[in-house]
Amino acid sequence: VASAQDISSTPFTTTSKVCYRIPAITRDDGGTIYAFAERRHGNGKGTSRCSDNGDIEIVMRKLGSNGRWSSETVVVDKVRNRVTNPVPIYNSSLHKLFLIYTYKDNTTQKVIGLFQKTSSDGGNTWKTETVNGNTNGFLMGDVGQSGPGHGIVIDEGNNKGRMVIAAWRGGLYSDNGGATWLRGYKTEGVNEGTIAAISANTLFACHRTNSDSTTGLEHLCAISYDGAKTISQLAAGIYNVPDSTQVEGSLLALKGRYKGYALYSLPSSTTNRKGMSIFASSLSGNQSIVSWQNKQWFNVTSADTYAAYSDMVQTNKDTVAILYESGKDYKKITYAKYSLDVILQAAGLIQ
Repeated sequence: VASAQDISSTPFTTTSKVCYRIPAITRDDGGTIYAFAERRHGNGKGTSRCSDNGDIEIVMRKLGSNGRWSSETVVVDKVRNRVTNPVPIYNSSLHKLFLIYTYKDNTTQKVIGLFQKTSSDGGNTWKTETVNGNTNGFLMGDVGQSGPGHGIVIDEGNNKGRMVIAAWRGGLYSDNGGATWLRGYKTEGVNEGTIAAISANTLFACHRTNSDSTTGLEHLCAISYDGAKTISQLAAGIYNVPDSTQVEGSLLALKGRYKGYALYSLPSSTTNRKGMSIFASSLSGNQSIVSWQNKQWFNVTSADTYAAYSDMVQTNKDTVAILYESGKDYKKITYAKYSLDVILQAAGLIQ
């Protein structure tokens, strides 16, 4: 379970005025990394700047081939209301970057709707899109909140080209480049979700539950064979879902020569948000994930290091990057890149 760090940096650092939370990450075909986060200010009435409520906007930084982060830019800001739960997707066929997010009224705490912005110039400029014929949000009151964490574009099989995200109450999908998002599978008793395409016609989704962190049922998973329209019953035991704590994680199906493996980033602690780790699994044909290696995993941090939400992206054919909250009181969001060989060896899946 030893770690071997390749590259590490800190794109977002909490200060006395703002707190950065809820990381999300994706990459484009040229290899540019896009890191998103919520920049939180609190509500100015004694609420902690890291509070889930208050003045929140979504910001972004880019990491190019020169290994340097761009300056921080604001992608979405609704003045003193809350924009939250960033879900980035890069669609290669459209050469377009998507950001789906949730907009909440800071007074009533009600979800106004999900919104979508797009960029065709590498995140330099953004356009608010009309979705489902509406510029004032879509699927209001039906799916809860978005993600958080990256969405996917299915790149093979019956639903090739379909964009998919996991929302709090199920899945959403689009077959026309984000012009229309349709309600897919529905869930109950869970919230934050993550999804991956593990084979040509099989999606694997996991959702955080409302269960107490001592039950071993903090995350439930299921399979979809129809591109997120429907899903099997959510479960933990049959997939040997990693036993973690109450926190959102990130699923990632690997590509290229590592196709046939999937990763799941979560804290390894079962009682608190500590010990960021990457669990790994081999896949069984086109059917399902065989088993997460619950007893062996890759240590991103030491077991006693505070770590919470995370998201992952395969950066090239040989490496993966994780963007994760680290430090007590959400001190920073850290970016770290690792060799896939090292991760899979630590999980006992390759020699």
